[in-house]
Amino acid sequence: MISRDQVESITGFQPGGVCPFAVADDIPIWLDVSMKRFEYVHPAGGNEFTSVKVTPSE
Repeated sequence: MISRDQVESITGFQPGGVCPFAVADDIPIWLDVSMKRFEYVHPAGGNEFTSVKVTPSE
């Protein structure tokens, strides 16, 4: 995990809005296996006020 003050410079997104889509190829995306129990999840969509509705398999 990176510190809060490094988030935007490394990911391109502000803390609270780090989106699992459109990040640099060298940044690993980790999803907790417990998310599979939900029909839908709402990952951040680029800022702290936006999310997207997807299924865990998406």
